[in-house]
Amino acid sequence: QYRLANAFNVDVISAVSEQGLYELFGSPRQPSGEGGDVRLAGGVVGATPSVDLIVSIIDVDERRCAGVPVLKVSPFLSDEDYELLGRRLAHKQGTAVLGSDEGLSLLELLAPKRFCIRERVADMDELIRLGGGLLAEDGLCDEEYPREMVRMAHSFGPLTTILIAPGIIMPHAGISDHVYKTGFSFVRLAEPVEVNGKQVRCAISLCTRDKRINQRAIQQLGILLRGERFIREVVRVNTFAQLSNLVSECLKGEAERGRQS
Repeated sequence: QYRLANAFNVDVISAVSEQGLYELFGSPRQPSGEGGDVRLAGGVVGATPSVDLIVSIIDVDERRCAGVPVLKVSPFLSDEDYELLGRRLAHKQGTAVLGSDEGLSLLELLAPKRFCIRERVADMDELIRLGGGLLAEDGLCDEEYPREMVRMAHSFGPLTTILIAPGIIMPHAGISDHVYKTGFSFVRLAEPVEVNGKQVRCAISLCTRDKRINQRAIQQLGILLRGERFIREVVRVNTFAQLSNLVSECLKGEAERGRQS
């Protein structure tokens, strides 16, 4: 979802489960498999979604999507996926988002109190609660919000649907009354937790009251996740200062490459 919004001029209406997609288009409930994660790209007219394209990481029944075309991509958006999407969507120009003043930057929404290195966790749920707990302990949300994050993660089907990059998850529960302020937390595991055959080492957790506030931060995160250096080195940071320096250097490098291209 965040990579789509960062790379293309598109409004992402929502991220829904497979059954949620069919219900959105008025298709009656039917038995389904384990579900999955579906991305909707389009605009909104009044209260009714006007969807131009469905971008999905699972196979969906196009007959139940009111004639809206479906484009299947891999969860991590490979170069082939970007090329395929580029034929259907308009690219954003350059890297102007790096200097945008629409909301706060990623580093402005992180804080040392919300940085944690943990040796190991029992499962993905504990990792999600740990990241949400850092947000709650720093006064950004109440104690119910981390539980909402766990429920939200399970609502899309297999827990690996919240992977936003190899080894990195981004738990959140959307805009919630249990949130007081917008912000991120960061948790790194020394020993990865394995879920559905995938190893997870980092959780970048988010709580927000208004998605416009964190638009710039989310777009910067999308830029970082497309860079090999960030993915390679973020799993080895040991201090908040190291994380901050890595974010700054990677964003600066991407901005310089954008100016040269």
